[in-house]
Amino acid sequence: MTRTRGIQWLVLLCLAPLAAPAEEAIDWLRKMDQALNTLNYQGVFVRLRDGQVDPMKVIHRVHDGHAVERLIALDAVGREIISKGEEVVCFFPDSESVVVEKRSGHQPLLGAVPALSDEVLQNYLLSVKTGKSVLNRAVVIVDVTPRDHFRYGYRLWLDERTGLPLISQVRGGQGQIIEQMRFASIEFPDEIPEAAVQSGIDVTGYRWSYPGHQAKQTPGKVEQAWRADNLPAGFVLATYRLNNQPQASQPVVQMVYSDGLASVSVFVEKPGPDEKPQSGPHRMGAANAYTLLVKEHLVTAIGEVPPVTVRDIASSVVTGTTINR
Repeated sequence: MTRTRGIQWLVLLCLAPLAAPAEEAIDWLRKMDQALNTLNYQGVFVRLRDGQVDPMKVIHRVHDGHAVERLIALDAVGREIISKGEEVVCFFPDSESVVVEKRSGHQPLLGAVPALSDEVLQNYLLSVKTGKSVLNRAVVIVDVTPRDHFRYGYRLWLDERTGLPLISQVRGGQGQIIEQMRFASIEFPDEIPEAAVQSGIDVTGYRWSYPGHQAKQTPGKVEQAWRADNLPAGFVLATYRLNNQPQASQPVVQMVYSDGLASVSVFVEKPGPDEKPQSGPHRMGAANAYTLLVKEHLVTAIGEVPPVTVRDIASSVVTGTTINR
């Protein structure tokens, strides 16, 4: 989004007095996005969610314009995640398994960090202010505040020099912290060796699975399409596809609804004859899910949004008409 277009959005929303702060905040969010994807950095951060503290080491290497990111859990198990190109590889020493999945989008693996799009000013208020130093580095604080109760907000402490988020919080409607990521140490080396972003786990004898690769999108017409009829303001359909899953009698419908910052994925599938699906809400950190049965199909909505949002979207899913793609 250009600077001029951003100001036009604010005028339309009768927020002309806030135009300068909002535009400054957008500039900082763009700088954050660029830092996360184009800089060499490595450090240790702590993720706090559901009362659990998870220390992690991150190594982000960029070489010839290509980024590779490696996360290492600093606990007794030592799980690792490596993101490269269109793939995310998860190493599980406790179960002696490796899972290779297709990457959804190009967001970093840190968590608690929002993505920026052109529609953000329709659904969020943005502001920026100077904050106290973090790790002896000057920072600015960017607040992304939702306009209603259907989405979470963010507070970001961005390094003034690089734009990297040194602290990132997902916040609820009362300002409570839902999830937090905070760096305990960070450095920006000019070069990072390739070996640093390769797994140090001996995977001899491990079981490998490729769930994201086995799910194939069905081309052409989508018969008996599904749709959500009750969407919170600002949410629109961003993706609709059918995935052929192994051992599934019917393709799994996947719909993604987005407001330009937050997104909710909705899955519709026919449960197996021996399955006993549990309806109701589920939660892990900032992610909420809601599951129910609709016309003998299992509908699950999941996303980093408040529980009411996934509940309302899942509860409004109905069968629609054939869609040509």
